[in-house]
Amino acid sequence: MAECWKNKRSCLKLASELNNEKKKLRSKLRAEQALDRQKLYQQIIDNPNTQLFYRLINRGRNNNRTTTNCLKINGEYMFLPEEQRKGFAQYYEDLSIPKEEQYDCNYLNLCKIRQSCIQEALQECTDIPELFTESEIEKAIDCLNTKKSPDEYGLSAEHLKNAKEIVTPALKSIFNNILLYRKVPTSFKSGILTPVLKKDKDPTELGNYRGITVTPVTGKTFEYSFLTKLNLESKTDLQFGFTKGLSPIIASLIISEARYEEKKGSENFFINILDVKSAFDVVQHYILLDKMLNQDIHPVYWKILTELYNDLTSKVKWLDGISTPFNIKQGVRQGGILSTHLYKVFVQDLLVELEENALGYHLGNVYAGTPTCADDIAFISNNENELQIMLNVLSRYANEHHYAIHPMKTQIIDCSKTKSNYKWNLCGNEINTAESGVHLGIIRAEKNECQINIQERIQIARRTKYALMGSGVHGTNGLDPPTSYNIYKTYVVPRLIYGLEVLPMTKANIEQLEKFHRKNLRHIQSLPERTSNAAVLLLIGALPIEAEIHKRCLSLLLSLLNCRNDKIHQILYRQVTTNFDNNKSFFTRIMDILEMYGLPSITQLQKNTPKKEHWKNTIKIKVDKFWNEKTLADVENKSSLTFLNTSNLEPNKPHHVWNVKQLPRFELRKAIIKARVMTGTYILQADKYKFTFYNVEATCQLCCSGNEDVIHFLTTCPILSTTREKYFSEIREIITYEITAEKWNNVFKNKTAISQLIVDCTKYKEVLNNSNKLVNIIENKTRNLIFQLHMNRLKILEKNNE
Repeated sequence: MAECWKNKRSCLKLASELNNEKKKLRSKLRAEQALDRQKLYQQIIDNPNTQLFYRLINRGRNNNRTTTNCLKINGEYMFLPEEQRKGFAQYYEDLSIPKEEQYDCNYLNLCKIRQSCIQEALQECTDIPELFTESEIEKAIDCLNTKKSPDEYGLSAEHLKNAKEIVTPALKSIFNNILLYRKVPTSFKSGILTPVLKKDKDPTELGNYRGITVTPVTGKTFEYSFLTKLNLESKTDLQFGFTKGLSPIIASLIISEARYEEKKGSENFFINILDVKSAFDVVQHYILLDKMLNQDIHPVYWKILTELYNDLTSKVKWLDGISTPFNIKQGVRQGGILSTHLYKVFVQDLLVELEENALGYHLGNVYAGTPTCADDIAFISNNENELQIMLNVLSRYANEHHYAIHPMKTQIIDCSKTKSNYKWNLCGNEINTAESGVHLGIIRAEKNECQINIQERIQIARRTKYALMGSGVHGTNGLDPPTSYNIYKTYVVPRLIYGLEVLPMTKANIEQLEKFHRKNLRHIQSLPERTSNAAVLLLIGALPIEAEIHKRCLSLLLSLLNCRNDKIHQILYRQVTTNFDNNKSFFTRIMDILEMYGLPSITQLQKNTPKKEHWKNTIKIKVDKFWNEKTLADVENKSSLTFLNTSNLEPNKPHHVWNVKQLPRFELRKAIIKARVMTGTYILQADKYKFTFYNVEATCQLCCSGNEDVIHFLTTCPILSTTREKYFSEIREIITYEITAEKWNNVFKNKTAISQLIVDCTKYKEVLNNSNKLVNIIENKTRNLIFQLHMNRLKILEKNNE
């Protein structure tokens, strides 16, 4: 019997030891996870990008991904991976086969004949173009995007970047041989296509998957090098997609300037948003290459392009397997570096034809009828018949070039004061007249356009914020407020204000954004709703949302001044000189903004345009200073912020109270209590007395010997004296050791000064010899003191209420 008890005790002891080891391992794992999390947050703050954003979101999500068990192929459900891969391959191969019988082939046949003659002439051409240099190839390698999936040969951009000196000579030899022999390696013309399910779509339908292709990294390097040789230039100034120095928002700006132009009450205005079916996937190779003949490039370069698009193949990667290769016979190459540039060449003749015939809206005498970004085309006009002619031209052009415009998704928005009854049609199909439509991420509506966009922006920003919450971007028990705010500023704010710089917003519109912005800042800092707006901004070092919009407006202005686009400069000159009294124009609003911040006028900036970095620093300093001074002025009028020291606050820097980044999480709870005392939102009896219209007594419920305000709570209440003396004596000893007892008695001679020291010691930074180290120590000690007083007060009140 004794032996059994002895064995049992041994087992229990062993189980206890194992349990302790488990706890140690869990603690070690949590510490490692916390360290990894902190590194990720620091990476986001130092170098924000989309990839880090999704890594952050996925930390708070269940990462178990499920793949559909079956696919519906030709009306039958397929369960085997081999059959599914084969079905995908057949589907994408069918998409890549030209449907010539649906279109007019006369233009296509002329292209084929012309290219046949050029091919024959090139056989006798012995001219050798300029060859590649090592510096060109090194620049091309530098352009490769890292952290992408490896190609089918297992190579990624990192391989070439890390071995640049070794691979450059070899690549130079290969690329120059391509020019000399006019042949492109087969390995450059293949790709691995991965089907990715579109959002909220049925996973059993093949058509609900978007194909993402990974092309060989060496082929991408060649295309980057080759692109500099082609030196492609657009024939139209209204194409803003994939063009250096131009952004899609400029196309949106042109639409807004035309929409809000001061015009007669009877004048019409129509916006036609076009939808091209699978724009990049249906480009006819013969027609594309024929258009490249009209570009000013060497004939051998054209021959290389034909080789790049000859015998293209792709394979489908699905469920850890790869299908057999299939041919790609139409469409610009997915994942190809040249693809976007070639597509612009393919579509530009449409824009040129409409401009040469003056079809579309004119800002004064400046043509602005077709603002476009890649395949996102918009027609704007003030005449119903003219818009129909533009649609007729588009219909003919699309039929000749073998692509289709979706008549049901194409929309016309009638922004006229008197609505038109005109029935527009495209390719024989009537086009819907809609109340609103989306172009380049901005909602264009017949009325209340600004309000609709603001509501949409707030919804998107709210969804982004909720996606980040699982990673700790929230108040109590989350990340420290400065880190949360940096993540919020990096990912949520840009989504909140995207595109708003080109819309003429009213004060009421901006106030809607401000309410959402301040609510998020309060939530991050765990502050109640009644907290002063100025305190919410100052404690975290944030700017109002209006300031963020102004920064974007000023950045857009510099882009307009720096861009090499004659159309933009004509519009800018016209709007500044003749439309300066139109309050809805971007250029009128930007003149007011420049004046507000004491910046040079548009005319002065045109004569002496600053560099991007210099301008960015200038507007940061000016905007930060303006709003910091304005916010500080608001604090002076708030009696609740008596103990908040504003003399040492700096723009874009959080208050000392939030300096808890490297401390245990429990310290954040202490800092929240202190922040509430600092902002006058910690409710004491004196506050209840005011808020209840004097129906509640202001007398302290602990000692019943005086009104319970902040000074009484921190320095006077005798019931809390034991706790107060225990923690405050240490603070007094530390300070007197540094500044002497005599100086202590001179400075902290009354209860108000002591309360100020406890609530916000930064006011006495000079007294503390401007020592940041000493200020940090006092901050930590006073944070603990306030928290202990708070906890004891709650315990006594709870006991008294029992």
